[in-house]
Amino acid sequence: MKNYFFILIILLFANTVFANDDMKFSRNFSDQLIKEKYSVANALQLTDEQMQQKEKILEESAIQLQKKMNELTQANLKLQTLKGSDASINEIQAQEKVISNLKNDILSIVDDENEKFKQILDRDQKAKLRMIQKLEKNSIKSYERQKKYRQNNPKMREFAPQFITQ
Repeated sequence: MKNYFFILIILLFANTVFANDDMKFSRNFSDQLIKEKYSVANALQLTDEQMQQKEKILEESAIQLQKKMNELTQANLKLQTLKGSDASINEIQAQEKVISNLKNDILSIVDDENEKFKQILDRDQKAKLRMIQKLEKNSIKSYERQKKYRQNNPKMREFAPQFITQ
């Protein structure tokens, strides 16, 4: 589950600025993350009590995450306008610092959510979760290696769709 958030972190730390199309993508991506959280919960075979606790944890963190994501989107749009206008370097750096702080806040919320989720799991479920995270980490590494290889060999055509964005 933490690696799903790793993907989210990659998107947050990317140096892209959210335009209208990118905001639609981020909404779709957050919907995809929610679906993936539920699939992880199904793979862990959570009990009814654990499902209720998980729902409570997700609801608590979703409100905070949505607020921070909205603030981050607004901060990115403000940074884009500052870069488009003749703003001073100090103003741009101050806005980048605000964005960095918002990203750190999001990471702390996600870490808290993960810790709370791990506390409701039993030993076998924690072992399954570690295995899922390991497999996800390996698939992300594989994807990054393929991406780097294609960048170094631009004439090579892509043989598989990008599985992360689907």
